[in-house]
Amino acid sequence: MIATRRTSISQRKVAAEGGADYCATWIGLKAVYTTWDGERLIGTITHWSRDGMYPCVTFDDGTWARLDHEVEIVNG
Repeated sequence: MIATRRTSISQRKVAAEGGADYCATWIGLKAVYTTWDGERLIGTITHWSRDGMYPCVTFDDGTWARLDHEVEIVNG
């Protein structure tokens, strides 16, 4: 079992001036995406949604998914 921690994306910081710097701190982190069927997939946060409000993870096969404001980050 992998060690993870739950944390929240600060929407106040995302929307504030300098939000791009805050968003950049999330890029490269490993995160867990849970499908509707309950499957837990690990990907890397590689970009933000078009509206700039949600982080997105990319998986090893090149597909990606949008995360929510509550994210599960893989420790280490």
